[in-house]
Amino acid sequence: MNNIFDFLLDEDLISPDRSIMISQACRDLDVSVYRDTLTDIIYLDPTYAGKTAHYYTQKNSMGCGKYRSEVDLLDAERRTKVLSSLIPGRRWLDFGCGPGYQLRKDAHLCLSAIGIEINEGDRDQLRQDGFHIESSLEQVTNFQPEVISLFHVLEHLLSPQDILEELKSIASKGCQLIIEVPHAKDWLLLNGPEEYRQFTFWSEHLVLRTRASLHRLLEKSGWTVQSEVAVQRYPIWNHLYWLTDKKPSGMGNTVMDESARILHEAYGNYNAIRNCTDTLLFIARC
Repeated sequence: MNNIFDFLLDEDLISPDRSIMISQACRDLDVSVYRDTLTDIIYLDPTYAGKTAHYYTQKNSMGCGKYRSEVDLLDAERRTKVLSSLIPGRRWLDFGCGPGYQLRKDAHLCLSAIGIEINEGDRDQLRQDGFHIESSLEQVTNFQPEVISLFHVLEHLLSPQDILEELKSIASKGCQLIIEVPHAKDWLLLNGPEEYRQFTFWSEHLVLRTRASLHRLLEKSGWTVQSEVAVQRYPIWNHLYWLTDKKPSGMGNTVMDESARILHEAYGNYNAIRNCTDTLLFIARC
């Protein structure tokens, strides 16, 4: 097993000598949080082994696939723009598909689709709704996916290199991999109130990555990076709410009309140019 903390240490992406503690605890657990002052990677105490498989298997889920917020809807629409140019006529594997937001929206575009999900509630509901869902990669070794997606999954994995290598081993030649992760250089993390950091640091998210560290992980796992996109998931009014009220949300009274979408896109572009978006999206090929 290639532990993510061992990987980061071996690659000199984090070092105890360069790191400072930026929080004594996560929002849900007494696990300290560190930032490497050279690479800007944010990571939990390396002695912490993450949540157990049983935790993720039994965790309460949405089940029905109903969007929790406008952000879920915006995410699904944005990801469809990426997938619609990659999956038509191809086999698509969505690893860590959760309640199936993307499968429900885009499975009709591809030749065939399979979701991998260990959460029993999400998996059972998706199967009832007619989707092909499995609990592990061992069950899809003959599928030979041509496109694989991991939307906000990698940060939960204690051994992401092992998973990426296993995905490569079952993929068809030339398979494209779509990875979306939280960004350690999120503007609000660096400049926002302490309440935002206390809210963001979570025991499920072992590492918040930078462009360089995600690139290194993919290359070391046998994938060749094709493109990198800086993504701003949360809109400017969410940031304003954090700055003024020091609380999450701030979206409930905002209508996502055309003017709001234009503003959201402009704010995302502003942050992307400055490399301070809250999310990174990479596309790689094997």
